[in-house]
Amino acid sequence: MATVAEICGVLRAIAPPDLAESWDNVGLLLGDEGADVGRLMTCLTLTEDVAEEAVSAGVGLVVTHHPLFFRPVKRLTSADAEGRVVLSLLRAGIAVCSAHTSWDSAVLGINQQLAELLGLQGIGVLRKPAAGGEGGGGRYGELSGSVSVGDFGVRAG
Repeated sequence: MATVAEICGVLRAIAPPDLAESWDNVGLLLGDEGADVGRLMTCLTLTEDVAEEAVSAGVGLVVTHHPLFFRPVKRLTSADAEGRVVLSLLRAGIAVCSAHTSWDSAVLGINQQLAELLGLQGIGVLRKPAAGGEGGGGRYGELSGSVSVGDFGVRAG
């Protein structure tokens, strides 16, 4: 069985943290990196409903796009949604790993996948990463011909 650290390591290899924006919070944000993961869940944003589903399903790790924490946390109580999510995950031993802007900017990340889905040709990177290397923020390219707004919407899914 894989550990939290091993799975987060794979995520780091795909979406290196140095591709993340300086204001972002990526990587292991909650949990025990040595814990075994029998079940894994992915989500865009970790809401109370998602946390409840993770607990019910016996998940060991939730991989999110949006980080659990964007700002410093001053208190964790059941008085607000963020506190309730964290407390329920901690009680259940569920870890959280996030790849937000690092995934956006990864070589095969969401921006690249969207550009390919839209059928762009000659795909380029809008903003190279500050740390150098591959990937970067945003993508641009050309359509192979004229496309109606409706057809473009269909391509976008």
